[in-house]
Formats: sequence, C-alpha cells, structure tokens
Amino acid sequence: MLLRGLSTEELLQKLVVEGGIEISEDEAQKFRDNDVDGETVDCGLTENMIAYLFDKSFKKQLKFRDFTHRYKEVTLTLEVVNLEQQTCEAPVSPANQSLESTCHRLPAVISIPQFPQDVQSHLDAKEPVHKKQKYRNKIIGTLYDMLSQCTMYPTNSDYVQVVKALIVKYPFLRDVHGNGYHTWHSQLKRKFKTERAPLGAPLINNEEVKRVKEKFRQARSLKTPEESTSTCPKRLKPSLESCIVGEDATSVEAHIKVLLEQYRKLHPDVNLVKDRMMNGDAEK
Repeated sequence: MLLRGLSTEELLQKLVVEGGIEISEDEAQKFRDNDVDGETVDCGLTENMIAYLFDKSFKKQLKFRDFTHRYKEVTLTLEVVNLEQQTCEAPVSPANQSLESTCHRLPAVISIPQFPQDVQSHLDAKEPVHKKQKYRNKIIGTLYDMLSQCTMYPTNSDYVQVVKALIVKYPFLRDVHGNGYHTWHSQLKRKFKTERAPLGAPLINNEEVKRVKEKFRQARSLKTPEESTSTCPKRLKPSLESCIVGEDATSVEAHIKVLLEQYRKLHPDVNLVKDRMMNGDAEK
C-alpha cells in the first residue's frame, strides 16, 4: 500500500513493524490529535513537526525520517513526448520559445538520473559532495540536462519538483537551513537563465539598437526651414536631436547593453536599472 493511502492507525503500525520505532501512547495520541496519516506524511512534515511528535528522542526522529525517505524513493519514469499528438505544432525558434514551453511538461514522477562517475561514487557512499563546488556544479549540470529535455522554460513548480526529488533520493544533500532545497532551487534556476541568455539576447539587442539608430537618423533629417535659412546662429531653433538631454545613438546603445547585462543576473542592481531607464525615457 502506498504511504498516501494509510490511515493514522495503519501508519502507526507500519512505523512500529517496518520502521522499528517504539511509539509510546503519548506519541501515538499526538498522531491522532493532529490527523497525522499517510497523506500528511507524504506531503512532507517539517523538522519542527517531527520534533513535536517525538520530542524526547532524537533516535526516533531519525528513524522516522529514514522511514519516510524509503517510501518516497524516486524511480526513473521520464517519457518521450510525441510532438505529433501535441496541440502546439509551431516550429521552435527564438521568437516562440515561450510557446515551446507550453508544449512540454514534466511527468508526474521525476526520476533522478545517474551522475558522472566521480560524483556518483561519492553519492553512493553517502558523502556530502555538495560542499565542494565542482561536484555541486556537476550535479546541477546533470539536472539541467534532464530538465531541459522537457522544457527550456521551467515553471517554479518544475524547479521545486526536481530538487525535491534530488533531496528525497539523497537526503544528505539537504540544506542545513530553510526548507532543505533552497540553494539547489536557486542554482538550477540560475543555470537555466544563463543557458537561455544566448538564445534571445543578441536578437533583442540588434533590433533595439537598429530601432534607436533609425529614430535618431530621422531626427537629424527633420529640420525646419528657419534652421536651414537663418543667418544668425544664436537664433536657430534647437533640432530634435538636441532636445534629447545629453543622449545620442551611442549612449542609448550603452544604456541598452547595461540593462541586458542586469537582466541576465539573478539579483540585478535595481538602482542602476532605474537610472538607465530614466536616461532612456529622455529619448521618448
């Protein structure tokens, strides 16, 4: 029987028989009073909740975690998607990458693939390899390769689903603080952002630069008759280009470049972005 289908009494019985936990009557009553059944455990109890259920024994807390991890073991179930059966049939291009993301979704059960041999050997020995950056990067790279086969634009739930599967299979990779997978979530998200940057940034940059240059070219050509016939330089009306306070095509292009660089960062400099946007508003 799956863990999710167990009642409170059935869960208590399995904890005793299969988990090897000697549960006292007070502890059993806490399970009943708080409706802790198989579904509750499958959704995930926090460390504080587990500590409350077994507040007088670290040993029981560890055995309980081991019991839940064994029932949540992840298996390989990635499936090949038949594109002919999808409703989205548009060709994949930088312009419709977002459309591609709606055509590919993750399976209900995520599998964690084999990692490179040097990493996998440490994981099999239950060593905390994530404390070394080179091993951590290889783990993130493998997760990226797996997830990118489904979509290059994962949702937040996709990221969470993958990193939680990693922690369930290798519980010794948990973060010390927080929900246990926050740093993995952030690093995997940053990996996708970095890999996607070359897909759209050059196209956006070139088109934006061309648009701005064309606008300034038209501004230079739009001069009034008075400007062309007047003999007194001091009485000339200012051109449209001069109305743009301290900006030309080169400086605007520089603003755009800085904004794109900030866009690629996980934590952009908000003050710098606002400053560049205010300078950009002058040319509008």
